[in-house]
Amino acid sequence: MSGWPAAAWSSHVDAAGTVIGESINQPNGTSASSPSLLERGGGDLAAAWAWSDGVRARVLVSRRTGSQWSAPKTLEDADRTQVTFTVDGSPQVIAAGGRTILLVYQRSSASAAQLLARTSVDGDLWTDAQVLTPNGADSFQLIGNGVGGAVVIWHELAATPTTATMRVFDPGTGWSPPIVPVPGVGGPLAAMHPDGRIALFYGEIRRDGSSSAVLQRFAPQTGWQPAEVVEPSSGGPTALCFAGPTLVGAWYNGQGVVAAFPE
Repeated sequence: MSGWPAAAWSSHVDAAGTVIGESINQPNGTSASSPSLLERGGGDLAAAWAWSDGVRARVLVSRRTGSQWSAPKTLEDADRTQVTFTVDGSPQVIAAGGRTILLVYQRSSASAAQLLARTSVDGDLWTDAQVLTPNGADSFQLIGNGVGGAVVIWHELAATPTTATMRVFDPGTGWSPPIVPVPGVGGPLAAMHPDGRIALFYGEIRRDGSSSAVLQRFAPQTGWQPAEVVEPSSGGPTALCFAGPTLVGAWYNGQGVVAAFPE
């Protein structure tokens, strides 16, 4: 495949069952992050990724309508020796209510790092970047609830001890202030339900070096609930999601475990 592994590619299966691959990258790239892909129905897709040719570093977005990808649009452009846009999970794109697209990515330099967000209603015109945290992150998750709400949760680079921080997105009001639901814990898994419920699933290391899998939940009517120890001896959570109204998690305790959590 020409350009592999430096380019971002798209593949689709046509009516005859033929797999067709095509580059959606800008030409002359020497590196590209894994694209984040959003499907908005009716063959309308959006993709976002970080790109570099060794000289410039960019955040690119592209739309596919029908059978054609648009030429990538540059949202960020910087000197590659000064700025990068690649961090675990960056960039990510999800639906944020109606036709709105929500994009989160990180801009890093030797002196600073910022986690940033933009929105667009058509994938072509984007808002200016909003700073979610001026401290940056070494990884983050962006999770939508299917009806426009979203959560971004990250590990603050400047936080000591390790701290997971989150912000909640509402299509009508925008981003909430930063929230630290679980002090001293980094990198929890998160899930969000259309009714506003949020769940966090994380590993808690005890003083003796052992760890437990812990669940913490938020409901709009009652706020954050006390932490629940799901597995007292665990290698750590591996997955979390809502399956309809039911919260489901997976973790490792010598073998893989999947369970539904009752209300």
